[in-house]
Amino acid sequence: QLSNSLMRMFQPILGEKAASLLSGAHTRSIQIATPTVGGLMKFTVKTVTCLGCKTTLRSNNNCAVCNNCRPKIEELYQKQIISASQPQVRFSRLWTQCQCFEGSLHQDVQCSSKDCPIFYMRKKAQRM
Repeated sequence: QLSNSLMRMFQPILGEKAASLLSGAHTRSIQIATPTVGGLMKFTVKTVTCLGCKTTLRSNNNCAVCNNCRPKIEELYQKQIISASQPQVRFSRLWTQCQCFEGSLHQDVQCSSKDCPIFYMRKKAQRM
């Protein structure tokens, strides 16, 4: 897509050499896989951990908790539900506040104001 536009721009300046801008050894990129966080990352292994006590679970375990935490599974489930619902409640409250500022609680918010602090809080809560 860009090659035709670039050729039109550089043709008057470079003449015949303009075609060499888009091909050749200088356009190749060599990518070496490196760890993202320090040199020890290539030696680490991602493992599944228990939601209650954070011990590593075996690969054949289909449950999210270990055998020791199974009696507390209802409590752990409730904790996960609460932690997931808090950002949703925050977003809903900010959304309602934006609707009140617009004057209508029955329409979508069309706000894109970069000066409004509630706009940024609402966008951050929406990502969570």
